[in-house]
Amino acid sequence: MTASHETLLCSYRYDALDRLLGTTIHGEQSRQRFYCKNRLSTEIHGNICHTIVQHANQLLAQTRRIGNTFDTMLLATNQQRSILQTLQPNQIDHLFYSPYGFSPAKQNQKNLLSFNGERLESITGHYVLGNGYRALNPILMRFNTPDSFSPFGRGGINSYVYVLGDPVNKTDPTGHISFPMDAVVAALIKHKPRLKIPRPSLISTKSTSTVIANSTPDGFTLAGFHGSSSKHTTSLGEGLSINHAGTANGQKHGAGFYATLDIDFAGNYAKTSVDLDYRGHKQALFPYSDFSYDPAIANVSYIADKSPTIFGVYVKDYPNTTPGKNFKFIHGAKNTAAGSEIVFPPAMYPNIRVTPITSLANPPKPWTANLGIRRG
Repeated sequence: MTASHETLLCSYRYDALDRLLGTTIHGEQSRQRFYCKNRLSTEIHGNICHTIVQHANQLLAQTRRIGNTFDTMLLATNQQRSILQTLQPNQIDHLFYSPYGFSPAKQNQKNLLSFNGERLESITGHYVLGNGYRALNPILMRFNTPDSFSPFGRGGINSYVYVLGDPVNKTDPTGHISFPMDAVVAALIKHKPRLKIPRPSLISTKSTSTVIANSTPDGFTLAGFHGSSSKHTTSLGEGLSINHAGTANGQKHGAGFYATLDIDFAGNYAKTSVDLDYRGHKQALFPYSDFSYDPAIANVSYIADKSPTIFGVYVKDYPNTTPGKNFKFIHGAKNTAAGSEIVFPPAMYPNIRVTPITSLANPPKPWTANLGIRRG
């Protein structure tokens, strides 16, 4: 952002996921930002470090470290995550905003977040929503740039409007789509997140053969991918049962456990599974247009523990099995992996292990030598 061609006021840095990593105001030290499930959690500015304590969608507290000195404040918010009060020893501060988030600059000096739980940019007075996607101007009561979903997509015909002109009853954490607050609150009440989130242990991916890719020490080989809701992580990790003899895609190719060579296709499985968990709330809660196939950054943090997740499907002695005899293999488009499906019958369930893929920055490749398919 420049005031003239010669004066640089502020620069913004983004990562490969288009998330705002930090800002540098002319004459000041850089500010670094860190996220937890697409929510700003920490900001470091020189020797000052702000950290937000939050559970699921709720803001709880903020810690501030200046050198070796710490202070903590408790946060009281409304249903839209706007911070209304901060509590410190012997001190209570009250915060207030216009319907579109304008507030006096002096009331945001101590707390990192403010209106709707968003970070107010000090040099512009704007809220950069979607972790840096689009800037909301609380004085003009609109965005500064058009929505990439507009005018023919879900962004609506007015590409600059904020929450369809209803900031009291709607919120927009992504900068794309407004969410009715009654739907968000109802879902949070109905599906209370557990305080302790199970962390499934991953099976080893150490290879024992230079020929069989992605095999495990005990003879399991990566056959494909399966997409589902993360709520099934524990049950899938304990082993398959007859209850898995069908998928969100239905039993199109008969009963069995479905996998695919196409990791994008597995992502569609995952989105369908989550939609079944929250049928009727798809548009309100899950902005699938922003869906990331990496579970670590999936933009579904509004409801804890039930995000789209891709699993690796490992089969014991897989190279010695035969498609058409031991399992069904359905070719993808033009004999490639795209849209392919593998159906493992219940008889093979004892020889199958399913584990979540923690990151798809460099996804593993299934073993395909027994399928005779050209990978696409």
